[in-house]
Amino acid sequence: MISLRSLLRFVYFLIRCTLFQLLILFNKEILLMSKAIITFQDTLEMVESLPESQQETLVDIIRHRLNEHKRKLLIERIKAAKQEYVSSEVKKGNVADLMKEIT
Repeated sequence: MISLRSLLRFVYFLIRCTLFQLLILFNKEILLMSKAIITFQDTLEMVESLPESQQETLVDIIRHRLNEHKRKLLIERIKAAKQEYVSSEVKKGNVADLMKEIT
């Protein structure tokens, strides 16, 4: 015959195991949700759900970031062109010289 104490320990053990398994499942679910891919359409729908003023602010922020990105690319190209010029990798000439070289 099983004592009441042993039975309670066993029930307690089962509850702890079940809680632990639930915790593991919950953590896995959170991990999966954090790795979920948001599609372009989902993004558009989220933006459309914003109030108009927030949509305009978002557009302004994106436009500003794009301009900053373009500015950085331009600076990199200018630096590369200056380096090519300094290292004499740049050819000088007029349009006629360019056409001769192309053909």
